[in-house]
Parts: sequence; structure tokens; C-alpha cells
Amino acid sequence: MRLPFLGTWVRIPPSPFFVKDKLLLGKKEAMLYSFENVIRYSEIDPEEKLSVFGLINYFQDCSNFQSADLNVGVDELIAAERGWLLSYWQIDIHDMPKFGQKVTAGTWAYEFERFMGRRNFVMLDENNNILACADSLWVFMDTKTGKPAKAEGRFVDVYELEPRFEGMEYEPRKIKCADEWEEREEIVVRRYHLDTNNHVNNARYIQFAQEFLPEGFKPKMIRAEYKLSALLGDTIHAFSGRTENGRIQVDLRNDAGKTYALVEFAD
Repeated sequence: MRLPFLGTWVRIPPSPFFVKDKLLLGKKEAMLYSFENVIRYSEIDPEEKLSVFGLINYFQDCSNFQSADLNVGVDELIAAERGWLLSYWQIDIHDMPKFGQKVTAGTWAYEFERFMGRRNFVMLDENNNILACADSLWVFMDTKTGKPAKAEGRFVDVYELEPRFEGMEYEPRKIKCADEWEEREEIVVRRYHLDTNNHVNNARYIQFAQEFLPEGFKPKMIRAEYKLSALLGDTIHAFSGRTENGRIQVDLRNDAGKTYALVEFAD
């Protein structure tokens, strides 16, 4: 399904394109797929700023728009019994946009290896300052067998690889768990938590985890490691803890104590 009206391809020049942060891609040019929008009332938090859940949805929407524009979107993946499942996020937040503010969300792929793909995201304000950026790791899955599949063919070839974003400090791929945990509330998976894979959507786990943050805590960095997929009717058991360097973690587990997603917040 091609959706040519959704986004545009923007060439990023090798000059200081962003005012407040490092160069986007160093000295190299790159193609950034992007779409513009205005922050809606339905996307904001009580402080009239874009919510974390809303930010993640912008990033997810942008990559889905790009894939649809390249004819390798959701419909094509379903027909081929394939899918990209998110394995890891690192999201750096500089400043959340306010209600009514014009923003641009952008994305590009920078690596494919075996059954994995990596992708960067940015959100820019009307002056092309970086509001937020992210790194992500995706696993290409055979949805019939439930096992990883080699990332090759048209579902990979259509993406022109670009250099990795240089405007963020990359954390380790694996999140080191806190030593002690406090059991919190249970969450039952409802229909509105699901996406087209009939799993709980990636953004929902982070939204669940935010409920256990201290009052007034404003995360500047979020990491999430996804291990299992929660389905309709599953009960998610939340446990919270702190790391040695003061970061807050929320471990979302199944009935057997295995982790669906481990989410870490740093201020």
C-alpha cells in the first residue's frame, strides 16, 4: 500500500543543519524520511506538552509511513507472513513540544544484519532544533513460525542505508537490572492495548511503566528492552526498582515471572 501523501524525503546537507545539537550525520549527506504535524490536544499531558506515549507514536507512525510509501508496509508484511518486532529503544528527550506547536518527525534505517535492523528517529521543532531523538533495534520475524527470519529481499532492499545519528550518546543494548524490586499493581491486557500483530503495542509498555514513576519525575532518557509479547487477557505484573546510579526501572512480567519488557527511566 503506497501512501505518497504522508511524508517527504528530505536531503540533510553536510552543514550545521541543527542549531542546538551536533550535526545530524557528521560530514555525510543523508536522506531523512519525515512528516510534519501540529501537536493536538489529544496528544498532550496535563502540562500541555506532548506525552511520552504521544512521542513514541510519532516515531512509530513515521517508520510505518515510510514503509507504506515504499510498498513494504503493514499490509505487505501480513501477506508475506513477516513482521518487524521492536527489540530495543533508547529515546533521548531534550524538550517536549507544546499544544499547537508545529513539529517534524523523521526516520532512517542505518543497518541490517542477519535478522535484525537498526533505525534512528528525530523530532524537530519549526526551526529544526532537535526536541527528541531515538535509536531502535528491530527483529525481522516469520509470523507463521514465530521465529526470526533473515532480513533480506524487498523488505530490506528498498531502504537506503544512511549513517548512524551522531547527536546522541548510545547506551549499551542490554539493560542491567536493579538488584532489588518492589511489587506494584497488576495490569490486564485489553483490546485497545493491541496492535496489528495482536500483541500489546510497544508504546503501551512504556505507558504502563510510567504509572510507577514518582510524582513530578520527568524522564530525559528512556530505554526499553522487549523480551516477550503480551496478548489479550494476559496479566502483567509490574515491579519497580532503582539502579546504583539512580535510574528507575520497571520490570513488566508474566505469571511465570518472565519479563515482557524492562523499561528504564533517567532524569
